[in-house]
Amino acid sequence: MPVTAEAIPGHLLIVDDNLVNLQVLFRTLRGAGHHVIPAQDAESTFVRLRHQIPDLILLDIMMPDVDGFELYRRLREYPPTAEVPVIFISALDDNEAIVRALRLGAVDYIAKPFRPEEVLARVGRQLELSRLQRELLRELEERTLLERSLREAKEQAEAANRAKSAFLANMSHELRTPLNAILGFAQILARDPLLNEPQREHARSIHKGGDYLLTLINDILDLSKIEAGRFELFPAEWGCGGFFREIVQMFRIRAQGKGVEFREESLSPLPDTLFGDEKRLRQVVINLLGNAVKFTEHGTVTLRTGFAHGKLLIEVADTGIGISEEELSAIFEPFRQSGSGHLKLQGTGLGLTITMRLLEVMEGTLSVTSTLGQGSTFRAEIPMQVVRGASAEPQYEREVIGYCRSAGEGAFHLLIVDDNGDNRQVLRLLLESLAFRVSEAEDGDCCLEQVAATQFDLILMDLRMPRMDGLTATRTLRSQGVDTPIVALTAAAYSEDHAATRQAGCNAHLNKPVQLEELLQTLADLLPLKLNYQPLNSGDGEQPALEPLTPEQRERFVYLAKRGDILGLGRFAEELNDAPNFSQQLATLVRQFEIEQIIRLAKGMEEWE
Repeated sequence: MPVTAEAIPGHLLIVDDNLVNLQVLFRTLRGAGHHVIPAQDAESTFVRLRHQIPDLILLDIMMPDVDGFELYRRLREYPPTAEVPVIFISALDDNEAIVRALRLGAVDYIAKPFRPEEVLARVGRQLELSRLQRELLRELEERTLLERSLREAKEQAEAANRAKSAFLANMSHELRTPLNAILGFAQILARDPLLNEPQREHARSIHKGGDYLLTLINDILDLSKIEAGRFELFPAEWGCGGFFREIVQMFRIRAQGKGVEFREESLSPLPDTLFGDEKRLRQVVINLLGNAVKFTEHGTVTLRTGFAHGKLLIEVADTGIGISEEELSAIFEPFRQSGSGHLKLQGTGLGLTITMRLLEVMEGTLSVTSTLGQGSTFRAEIPMQVVRGASAEPQYEREVIGYCRSAGEGAFHLLIVDDNGDNRQVLRLLLESLAFRVSEAEDGDCCLEQVAATQFDLILMDLRMPRMDGLTATRTLRSQGVDTPIVALTAAAYSEDHAATRQAGCNAHLNKPVQLEELLQTLADLLPLKLNYQPLNSGDGEQPALEPLTPEQRERFVYLAKRGDILGLGRFAEELNDAPNFSQQLATLVRQFEIEQIIRLAKGMEEWE
């Protein structure tokens, strides 16, 4: 449908020295609903413009004193009308006049004598074009403002992210430093042969509590790193059998302690060896199983595993409290906790959030089905690469009792560089118990002095220290030609800290709190040594005959075994002065968390009459 002037009323300025033409144009346009302002020359034109700036100007060319071309030039120099569209109306219908008008910038040219319908159509079209142009400019301005707002919001978010990252990194350092001492001394006490079994059990409890606190800290840091896009995966080969056997053993004990049955089922056969990030996968499985056990008061928790179409399949099903439809849509939000009462007091509400984000980073998926009051099933599918021809040897629980050198003689001499005396003492006691020679330095300057005077086999270097920090000390040593292996020890949280240590010249990086197993493995990687192990439960030799228990003792033992009360069983073993063989075997089973063997022993009580 053609554009009509009636549909687009506007403010129009008509400039024509011919009064008849002016009246005809005025009536034609006024009749179409436009507001029309007449003018007969340049002077009256600018008088009218003081009161109203038009949407469109119709300008005659042939006028005395100042012709239309000159007036057009003045209108363009006058700021209020510089952008107002102009249509020339003239009896000059030669091409030269038309071309000149259009070259000056006129939007149209109407030849006299004109037809009213043509004028209305051309005026309507130009008003519509002007309206569209104004809307486009307004949209561009709004978009520009929006882009500016988005850019400012992004800059503010990035600044907030940097501030949060800096805060978390500093808090991580401040929390990990005392945790390093707590976990370190707990490990030392647990290995102390002078302590009795209950005391060692207390030390292990301290270590577990500190380890749980460390897990919470790591959860918060992991979430912040994922949100900031600073999360990294470290894929490697790992054996499926040992991986799931360890997890199943861990959660069977937890489930039995609550009186819940733990089942393991197969969706399809698992490969022997897969290639992926074992640590993060372990975090996913532990989070899912931990929630299942936590929210199941009776019935079963089931772990199902399989492998199909290049994906590792993991299902965790429970007969617990279930999740309502309202909660189901929000369970993956940070700090969102399901359940009620005491169940909400357990944990931070980050487990499922981190599990979902971890799986997203691993390009996996997580789905859930649940019925309130009947239970839930979580299913994870994670792309994994099968490693052909690899055979994963089963790993047995064992304890490092020393080492032997592959080359050279005497004990390895290590230098611990740390401004915190407790941290130095923890490392010293752990390493000296394994026959390492240990020296200490409290900062980078002291480290340089000792390295200049003594030949060390390896340096354990803290990074954050007063005066000269660990990175500066490492760079200085490397610039002096010192090639001694250096292991960075830090409570810093992010991967760029690891990159900085590598650039400075460190050979390895260990996070605080330092775990003895990781420390010893790092030493084995960097030094010509072989670690000597002692199995915690070798099973060699004949077991001594077990003494019969009194009816009261049997009743208490069976009761504690059914409850899975590890601490209670440990105290019970300590109190059995009249049954030393039974006491010793039970204490060993308790120390190794062999719940199944304890239960079998309890079930056989009826045969000991």
